[in-house]
Amino acid sequence: MRKWGLSLLVCFLLMGCSAKPKDPITGFDAVDPIEYLSTGKAETTSVFTGKTQYGNTYEAVGVMFENTKEARPHSGISLADVVYEISVDGWAISRFLGIFSSTFPTKVGPVRSARFPFVRVIREWDIAFTHYGSGAAGLGNVRPLIADTDFPVRFDGHTGLNDQYFSRDPARNAPHNAYWNAKAALEMIPEIEVKRHFTFDKNAYYAGTSVHKLDLRYSSTNRVSYEYLPEEHRYARSINEAPMMDAYTKQQVKVTNIIVQHAPHYAVEAVRYVIVEFEGSGVAEYFIDGTYLKGTWKKPKEGEPTTFYDDKGQEIRLLPGNTWIQVVHPDLSLIHIS
Repeated sequence: MRKWGLSLLVCFLLMGCSAKPKDPITGFDAVDPIEYLSTGKAETTSVFTGKTQYGNTYEAVGVMFENTKEARPHSGISLADVVYEISVDGWAISRFLGIFSSTFPTKVGPVRSARFPFVRVIREWDIAFTHYGSGAAGLGNVRPLIADTDFPVRFDGHTGLNDQYFSRDPARNAPHNAYWNAKAALEMIPEIEVKRHFTFDKNAYYAGTSVHKLDLRYSSTNRVSYEYLPEEHRYARSINEAPMMDAYTKQQVKVTNIIVQHAPHYAVEAVRYVIVEFEGSGVAEYFIDGTYLKGTWKKPKEGEPTTFYDDKGQEIRLLPGNTWIQVVHPDLSLIHIS
């Protein structure tokens, strides 16, 4: 095991930049889902959630979230359709990449700087990207990769790129108080086609092990747990034994599909930027509707979607809803207790 000591316990129970602050956004709206009303477009299912929509184009954006104690509770993260959690500088902390395509809150964040693993993930989705600066030291310098990526549109509060949608919350200290107005930014996000990443099936049956609780330990200060809620067919998420709350919805974060993706990690430079190798294949573990299954993931090359499979080599079928992907090191230990 590495010094950062990732460990996963399934108990049938996982730094950035600042600029001159802008005036805070006030009077936040209630949750404002984008309604896909029929206007002559064919009925389809969303590539992000598997839920019904009309047409095959999307206004979609990935947002970098900070994840330290100073950043909690987050705002808007429970409304993301897909969320990736990955370790960052020094291994002890992580950040989130939240992908929004069906609901666009007026307060999203705190937003922090981009790192290599997240830029590699957003490149495979090929959608808009929101961040507040980026890693810029030596082998951790992700700015050339960002510049080489043809994003539909990009928002960077540190460099001033389309930064009119960012503000500072005076109730928090910088750099933990930068927020982004996704609803207002929709005026700049084009509708595009998006490659399919997941297979959804609302009638899927899972012949696996019954698991109602799981603990995922990124570090001693970042302990994530999920508890299955049978009546909702979802999992309630906690951090460090406390419910993970969303300040925007004022509710605990709940997740329909959990994927644990094991991928090679290593650190570079004095700040120990974490680099993740996503090309190739590896072990994947799934927690869906109270059931645990094991399989694999495959990614043919940079920029192509990652595909997730069950233990028989068939694409895993997710339930319609949101999906959280916990990216971890292959050495992570896994213990199952009935």
